[in-house]
Amino acid sequence: QDVLTNKRQHSICLEECSKRSCCFEDEPALSCYKMEREWCDEYEACTHVGMAFTTSASSAKTTPAGTPTTTTKTISINDLCNQDVLTNKRQHSICLEECSKRSCCFEDEPALSCYEEDKEWCRQYQACTLVGMVFTTSASS
Repeated sequence: QDVLTNKRQHSICLEECSKRSCCFEDEPALSCYKMEREWCDEYEACTHVGMAFTTSASSAKTTPAGTPTTTTKTISINDLCNQDVLTNKRQHSICLEECSKRSCCFEDEPALSCYEEDKEWCRQYQACTLVGMVFTTSASS
């Protein structure tokens, strides 16, 4: 509750919440909540500073009280990382942020790469190659 009355605490909270900004994205097509629900739910406390999740269950933007306010659509990595990343800096940045969630698939150091261990999981993010990310295999070392 300090975040409501203490400006410094409020600012610190907002800064921390910004680390998962895609969970609270106002633009429904850019929200990562559906794809990363558990990851986003870890930051549920951000609702105390006015942030709201875009839920897939209700297909609406929800507030802590659960009141829907906006309609949304399901997005995928292919929606975030498409040909637009080549000309749109914001889209490029959003794509990179999403790709970083599977950074071990693109790890430069083969010994740290998870690609060989879970190729199917990594290949779901094939679209990340549009922003210069390359899968690291033991054969490519």
